[in-house]
Amino acid sequence: MQQQLDAPLLRQAALTELQLLAELLNDTGYDRETGVLLHHLAARTAGLCAEHAAAFGDSAAAERFNVTSIQMSTTVGCAQMAAYYTTSLASMHLEVGSAEDSLQLVESARHTVSNPPPCLVALWSACEAQAWALLGRENAAVRALEAAFASYRATPAAAEPAMRFASNRWLTPRWLDGTAGMTWFHLGEPRRALPYFASLLEGPLTVSPAGPSHTARELLYAAKAHLAAGNPDEAVRGAERAMGVLSALPAHLLHQLRRTFSSHQAVPSVQALLARIAEGDETCAAPHAEAF
Repeated sequence: MQQQLDAPLLRQAALTELQLLAELLNDTGYDRETGVLLHHLAARTAGLCAEHAAAFGDSAAAERFNVTSIQMSTTVGCAQMAAYYTTSLASMHLEVGSAEDSLQLVESARHTVSNPPPCLVALWSACEAQAWALLGRENAAVRALEAAFASYRATPAAAEPAMRFASNRWLTPRWLDGTAGMTWFHLGEPRRALPYFASLLEGPLTVSPAGPSHTARELLYAAKAHLAAGNPDEAVRGAERAMGVLSALPAHLLHQLRRTFSSHQAVPSVQALLARIAEGDETCAAPHAEAF
């Protein structure tokens, strides 16, 4: 497994970079080309801040940073990136269970781009698949999931540097498998979800291009699916791997773990895990983020 990554340090680095970009945009003079570049960098960095805030359970800050990314992209007329960050916001709404809001945001993103590239269509469809699954709409979820895989297969290398950065981070076979696993889990089909999570629990673990927090999230879903399928020891292995990815697991994720495993305390491996979680409560990372 890769060395543990310090999530609070990564978050602070992104916040510091965003603050610097804000000062450059607000307090210095620049030509149009430089201004476009600065706005793109600010959008990207605010997007990273949004991901870190979401990873620490601070959904309000995550939403503010995502809105900043949308505004920065819109200011320089980059409709594709504005749509991308709108989709990112939609995905974060899924995390708090707001499936209807997520679908509305994806629809808004679709109207932003008149001729969307396949990579955006894949992101939209993946988000819709999970939203429909949360709403219990299996047929709609499966259609959206199939559309996500089909669009991914049709995705060439993105032409715009900003879109290339985004698609290289998220649009990978592993990310799509994770999306499929989460979709089937939300549909109440944990055994159908498990094959999509298999690579996370087999052999050395590598951190996803989407970041260590996303890797921890994938592993937590793998643990939940195994637990729901009656495999508590495998579930514990997934949870332990999730705890090993980050130097300190955020408080809200520790709470999720405790709630997920609390009804299985008769299993020895679960008892050991809950004891470790109790120790982690004393050193867990707390959310803190400043708005742009």
